[in-house]
Amino acid sequence: MPGLTSCPFCQSNRIKPRLPVTFELAALAMGIALVFALPMGVYQAYREEKFVDRTFSFSSILMISIPQFLCAVILINIFAVKLGWFPVSGYTRITQGGLVANLKSMALPAFSLASGRPIVPAPHRRDVPATTDRAAEATRARPPGS
Repeated sequence: MPGLTSCPFCQSNRIKPRLPVTFELAALAMGIALVFALPMGVYQAYREEKFVDRTFSFSSILMISIPQFLCAVILINIFAVKLGWFPVSGYTRITQGGLVANLKSMALPAFSLASGRPIVPAPHRRDVPATTDRAAEATRARPPGS
């Protein structure tokens, strides 16, 4: 139907121009989450049951417990209002202000979205136990019915 693409009630005309910004923000947030989550998971597996492991686990649970909108307000208050390092609001395209201005405008939303992500790989980082359970191995090694 040709009339559907130009109707005033269709939201696709409003969504299409915002998709590139949404994808950029999602990719940046996922990249930030991976930069923090992978080293944390590897180091926690290396230092299992130590102080650093417990500290990282506590901080991961704390970060996923804080709602992302509250994290955004805290980040804006600290880094945009008090320190003035980032803009409080707005978006700067790469073509308008360059890469640095673009990353500055996307940094706080991306960090806010990434704040709940470090916990995601945590359940998978200890799939292989450090020590083997001999009783479990012996049970699995027995033939059925014995």
